[in-house]
Amino acid sequence: MDHREQPTLPAGALRQQPTLPSISAAAAPQPESNAEKRPGSYVGHYRILCRLCDSRESVLYRASGPDGSSCILKLYHRVERRDAAAAYERLKTLACPYLPFLDWGREGDAIYECLQPVSGRPLSELAPLPEPVLRQQILPKLISALQALHENGLLHNDIKPENLLWDAEKESFWLVDFGSLTEAEPRLEHGLGATLAYAAPEILSSRGRAWSAASDLCALGLTLYTLATGQLLIRAQNLMQAKCFWQQERQLPREMPFRDLIRELTAVNKEQRPTLKKLAQQLGIAAPAEPKTAAAPAQTVLRTVRFRNGSELRDLTDLLQAACTDWDFTRFLLQEHQLDLFLAQYVPDAAQLCNRCIRMYDPDAGLYCLLQSVYPMQEILWLGRLYKNDVALLRDAMESDLPLTETPLVRFCCAELLSFYYSSLQKMGYTEQAITYAKKIESIMKHDPQYALSQLQLALDVHPAFVYEGKTIHSVDDLSRLLWQAGDALDRCVDSLLRSEQFEAWMDYQGLEAVLENTNQFQEEMV
Repeated sequence: MDHREQPTLPAGALRQQPTLPSISAAAAPQPESNAEKRPGSYVGHYRILCRLCDSRESVLYRASGPDGSSCILKLYHRVERRDAAAAYERLKTLACPYLPFLDWGREGDAIYECLQPVSGRPLSELAPLPEPVLRQQILPKLISALQALHENGLLHNDIKPENLLWDAEKESFWLVDFGSLTEAEPRLEHGLGATLAYAAPEILSSRGRAWSAASDLCALGLTLYTLATGQLLIRAQNLMQAKCFWQQERQLPREMPFRDLIRELTAVNKEQRPTLKKLAQQLGIAAPAEPKTAAAPAQTVLRTVRFRNGSELRDLTDLLQAACTDWDFTRFLLQEHQLDLFLAQYVPDAAQLCNRCIRMYDPDAGLYCLLQSVYPMQEILWLGRLYKNDVALLRDAMESDLPLTETPLVRFCCAELLSFYYSSLQKMGYTEQAITYAKKIESIMKHDPQYALSQLQLALDVHPAFVYEGKTIHSVDDLSRLLWQAGDALDRCVDSLLRSEQFEAWMDYQGLEAVLENTNQFQEEMV
């Protein structure tokens, strides 16, 4: 039959071992690795709500403080610098409206920053910007932020477009990323990392140790060039190329905005670079404009959902545990749009996501897609039961007393959730080939679940067995022993086996489908 065309995937090809968040253990404030913080866990006094994004250096989380206020938590992977504590403590005392820093702390041997929730996009994504916007909006606020740091004996040491956020609608500007923050004239045991495209020449020649207010200003000039032109002034692939750039005369386009200012800021001799005060005078900035919004972080009240047993759902972990406890009522909350505003605190476009899930033909499938979308995990939370992975769901079907068509696995595949499951875990190693294979399994499952089950066993490397008259057959040796013991009833035994779909699937898995086909043909000829 057409639907029996075997999906092409090597045996065991779906046996992935991705590392993903788990909800099998209760969320509680306990030590965890810096690489993974689950919703409901704690970093210092801050409760993790959800993971936002990560990079090579850090992971960004949405969190809530002891008073329930919303904040952004940045947890660094690297080991804490000994000089960081004094600089961070001084930064906490500043009241500059363009520095969203709130708090800091230690987590194991690393540090974390607590930041005010801010809006906007990195200027690296918006460049080039019009000269009036740079001159009237962005530069005054950036200079104000640098003045607040320098006048209080601090250096940012990582000025670049990626660390400048701008919300054009609100005219809001923020200087972020304080991972390289130091006190003025720092004495560093080891050099700080630097982005070659925005590093002053003295930083390159000192192996990242000679930081100063002048090096911040040089980075400002290189950043201004990128914001005005949309291009890099230093296009170096390595340290040697960057050093060569500073040894050559720099040619700036004649008609470009801020040409003379950029030339002064990027002077090779740091003594020739202008001060922030002189820079403000050159730009005609009398006093940096105050932001339209208050500097204090908004005290966000968390939206919760009242559950049937009187408890409240406060974060994603609570939602997942609720689905384990009472799947039907959690599905009801979704269908009644009672999760829309709650999820909006953790995922973008939550209302649209909920609507898509509600419109799905199978309400149970809609709830699964919602949960897996907001919190992708290797475990499969399906119909109120938590399976460790796809293999556990398959074994449940193999061992269940239910008719195969009524098992959770068949319902999962017929709702086309297996391919969705693999798609949601692509970052953890599942390939397009695996997703395509899963779609074929789903299609076969709707017509021939027993055959689809056997093929899934093959792909997941789960050794199947079949039962014949109370005897479990695992291997070819078991089958040989069964046939030997059949004696005079051998013909009846063979005929019964050939009529068994379980036996057919088992033979396929053993790679004996050709033997089975020849035996069937022989039987027909004998008849």
